[in-house]
Amino acid sequence: MDSPQIIGVCGYEHNSGTTHLCLSLANYLCNKRLAKTAYIELNPSDQISSLKNKDCRTRFSHYHIDFFPNSTLSSYNNILSGKHQYYVIDFGVLNINTLNDFMRCDIKFAICSLSPWKTTSLTKFLNLFIDNNVNIEKDITLLGYPVESKPYNKEISEMPKEIYCIPYLQNPFHITSGYFNFFEMILQRKKYTMQNDKNFNQLFIELAPAEFRGFMIITTDSTNLWEGGF
Repeated sequence: MDSPQIIGVCGYEHNSGTTHLCLSLANYLCNKRLAKTAYIELNPSDQISSLKNKDCRTRFSHYHIDFFPNSTLSSYNNILSGKHQYYVIDFGVLNINTLNDFMRCDIKFAICSLSPWKTTSLTKFLNLFIDNNVNIEKDITLLGYPVESKPYNKEISEMPKEIYCIPYLQNPFHITSGYFNFFEMILQRKKYTMQNDKNFNQLFIELAPAEFRGFMIITTDSTNLWEGGF
């Protein structure tokens, strides 16, 4: 790879799963693709400090991934001048102050809510892009964690797009082999469907146009274990 790839991940609200996905992506890139990978925590949550060794202050390594906790916009560019092949940026909850840096990323993932009781939060989140002239369908891959009930209602029926469900992964440092194709497809921004995924032991696609009004919901599951850091 001639130039580093910057991957931005943001969420619609706190505890939406951005850190979990960032850790999974970083683990996959570093320990499956065997690429030199950095994780940058560009939000004030300080969620990855628990991975530190006692003698670590700022930068530290875990499972061969280089972590930069508690990063700021002022230190962000200096970190990007390193020699990593991939930079996974955890933006946390996106806001107007971090939107431009998020849009400068080569690959952009936005985690949305699939819960029917959070449509107001989802609408507000999507409007942040729309109000700032961002072409969501062209520039951003929308992801969400599965829920048991049917998501969405008429409130967002006029926003056609695809939201891909993130397979449940209890530990981001333990990735099942069935997830490999999921990561490859979203990283390459290819359409992810049951027809082009032959690696999953189980794949469930729930499509109900009348209920979902234009949203494609894709759910995945698998049981073959692969542990990062070998």
